[in-house]
Amino acid sequence: MNAKTQPGIHLLAGVSSIALSALVAAIFAAVTVHADARLPAYEPSTPPATAISGAPDFSIAPAAPRLVSIQPPKPVSDPSNPAATFHGVASWYGPRFNGHLTANGEVFDMYALTAATTEFHPRLPLGTKVRVVDHRTGRSVVVRITDRGPLPNGRIIDLSYGAARKLAMVRHGVAYVHLHVLQWGKDRYHDGGK
Repeated sequence: MNAKTQPGIHLLAGVSSIALSALVAAIFAAVTVHADARLPAYEPSTPPATAISGAPDFSIAPAAPRLVSIQPPKPVSDPSNPAATFHGVASWYGPRFNGHLTANGEVFDMYALTAATTEFHPRLPLGTKVRVVDHRTGRSVVVRITDRGPLPNGRIIDLSYGAARKLAMVRHGVAYVHLHVLQWGKDRYHDGGK
């Protein structure tokens, strides 16, 4: 092999290499297309969710939950009916009021099973005994209404710390509850020593 033929061989080898690469790529592409053509097309058995009537459009973020305002309980038409029930949010109070006089004249004991309702609550008179049932857990406790106080809107009862412990709601602070009247009270207020 002489010096003149050596560059020609290199050129021929390079062209052959490129041609071979192109041929391999073409065969691979043909086999791939042919293989795809033999596979059956995917057809879902049910239409996509957006095609179902009444289904909401897809979104990345879930829709905000619908908030329901809690209405105050309706008045009891027959106060002698011990089966009266109410639903709403319960909270609890304790250390700051421990040892103070309640609306009915008793000294508040945060460990006793008592409760307060709003100042203008004609439905649960002072002295009324109610069973408070936590809607979420099913736990219950019987309390006596001994006090009144301004409660945030939507709350129907403020339990003593002791009652809140029985319902295991101290850490959460509030719970959605059912109140079942067991015995109606006479709504006797403390007269302040007059």
